[in-house]
Amino acid sequence: MSAPVDVLAVMAPVVQNYVQFCCANGFPTTHDVESHIYAGLRSAPTSKSYKLRFDRALRELQARRDEGLAAYRDALAAGTVVDPEAQHGIARLEAVAAGHPDNASTQAARRLIEKRAAAALARVKGGVA
Repeated sequence: MSAPVDVLAVMAPVVQNYVQFCCANGFPTTHDVESHIYAGLRSAPTSKSYKLRFDRALRELQARRDEGLAAYRDALAAGTVVDPEAQHGIARLEAVAAGHPDNASTQAARRLIEKRAAAALARVKGGVA
């Protein structure tokens, strides 16, 4: 017999920004398109066939990037993905607190969470909810 599945954990939205979403789903990002452009500019096309291949590859990359952006927006609208920049309050603090313990921002977020928890506990004990 299999273990019970936590439905809320399975259905919880994934916190990803645009670049993380594209990498996880195989879409090129704006960074990929820009690096392709700059690589082509540095290599100075010597033939017409090179320029044609370069332009075709660039159009394909741009089209795939646009598909990825549309898919990310659709995922945001559907609620399957949450943009980390859109997080507020305690959710944002928890995301920062999950970072590397040597980072000053991680330590500060952990201290803030502890202070907020202590203040909430004091309000509950004092009868102020």
